[in-house]
Amino acid sequence: MLTIFLLLWAVNLPAIKIFPVIVNGYLEISINMELSNNSLVLQRIEAGLPTSIKYQIEVFESRPFWWDKKIASAEVTIHILAKALSEEYLVNTHLNSEIINSKMVKGKDNLLKVLSVLENIRILKIPNTKINSLLLKVRAVVGQKVRLGIFKTDLSTGWVKQNIYIHEEKSSL
Repeated sequence: MLTIFLLLWAVNLPAIKIFPVIVNGYLEISINMELSNNSLVLQRIEAGLPTSIKYQIEVFESRPFWWDKKIASAEVTIHILAKALSEEYLVNTHLNSEIINSKMVKGKDNLLKVLSVLENIRILKIPNTKINSLLLKVRAVVGQKVRLGIFKTDLSTGWVKQNIYIHEEKSSL
């Protein structure tokens, strides 16, 4: 009985990888999501449902022997609208509710490429303080599910965490 309950509760979610970079004093990240042809996201799109993928991003000042201090958070949302007969997809990307990219994609294979790679999203300006390292946390919310008829939960990946070490260049005079 417990096995059946756990199987009903489990959902196959894609894995994500993050690639943070500091460019000219700004933290930028790229995110790769491993989507397959039978993923929940593509099933929703093929069914003609408006679909979105939401990346929740949190940046903390990493403080050893103390709680990490949250210094920034961001939300990147990708909205997908499908024209089923022509296999055209409108993909809108928003950063904190502000549109940053919009493109029309033809074909399911091209849609998979566009949805699985998110590149060079500028998250925050690194403050000029004595911060030596940051902790970056990212997760993807790919949908919602109603469990047992009454509980509405987000279908999300686990948090992917990565430390970022900040090295100041010191000039020798």
